[in-house]
Amino acid sequence: MHEVFYSGGREMLTEDGTFITGQMYAERYRPKHPPTLPPVVMVHGTGQSGSGFITNLAGTPGWAQDFVTAGHETVVVDQVGRGRSGTDPRQYGRADPMPLYDVDSLFARTKRYQRFPDANRHTRWPDDDPTFNRFSASQLPSLVDRRLAEELNVLALEQLLLDIGPAILLTHSQASTFGFGVTDRRPELVLAHVTVEPNGPPFFDLSYNPGEWDAPLPGPERPFGISRMPLTFDPPLPSGKTLQPVRNENTVRGEIQGWLQEEPARTLTRLASTPTAIVTAEASFRTRVDAATSRFLTQAGVNHEHIQLSHHGITGNGHMMMLEPNSSEIAQIIIRWIHRALTQ
Repeated sequence: MHEVFYSGGREMLTEDGTFITGQMYAERYRPKHPPTLPPVVMVHGTGQSGSGFITNLAGTPGWAQDFVTAGHETVVVDQVGRGRSGTDPRQYGRADPMPLYDVDSLFARTKRYQRFPDANRHTRWPDDDPTFNRFSASQLPSLVDRRLAEELNVLALEQLLLDIGPAILLTHSQASTFGFGVTDRRPELVLAHVTVEPNGPPFFDLSYNPGEWDAPLPGPERPFGISRMPLTFDPPLPSGKTLQPVRNENTVRGEIQGWLQEEPARTLTRLASTPTAIVTAEASFRTRVDAATSRFLTQAGVNHEHIQLSHHGITGNGHMMMLEPNSSEIAQIIIRWIHRALTQ
């Protein structure tokens, strides 16, 4: 069964009339038989839409169908202010597309550009123009105001979970901040959070320029480590204050140093009780970055698992692993983790 609905939104009065703003488009896929497992909500990242979870590069069913086959109702969304959720600069400010150079060199034919150390290992993306042209045509502008995007999507996801009931969140890339945000607000609604190559590393974005791919950009871009919006720390941060990042000197060779909280570290008590997993591919620009996010979560008291696909014999994947030919194999790794996490 396939159903389309919207969650969230409110009326906004302008000089041109009254409009709905803040709504989130959602597609629901139900198993043939009544589901016995909790629903899974899939949230895409920068430049993408929910279509990336529905069909992969080969034109075969994607992660949404993999999870339905496993017995989960699956809900695929388009971010607020993007795609079928609609956008309007009067409501959301400017939205910009990602340059095709970045799309290709970070997501697709990464071996051509060598912007990050593991680019040569990326073997799962066809190195041809027709495939890239189809993918590039699917790219959508993203809200320039990333903090506003986070706020809008956290609120819409909260309403979606109120509409459908407690669920598992599966977020990709940029959307990790939404997943952490809604889990912090309403932990009783998030049964588990799988964050696939989360927005990171903590605090600062990286340049991903050849030869200095791990050079930090000015910031911090995420002043609360894994989010732009405030999270619930214990002890609480003083009003108007953010975390103080410090360089982490204790890293595994080849990984970025990254940043942690200044000690004594504050704990994320509302995230601590939610089963959490980070999923990292072997040949992504995030491959050597996600461990920094894992260390931040550990320091903040969040019990989680870092699933590195290469440790499961799955190699050659990049950041857009849900689109690559072995996407179903990766889905099975995630499904098994979810089932284990919910029964422990």
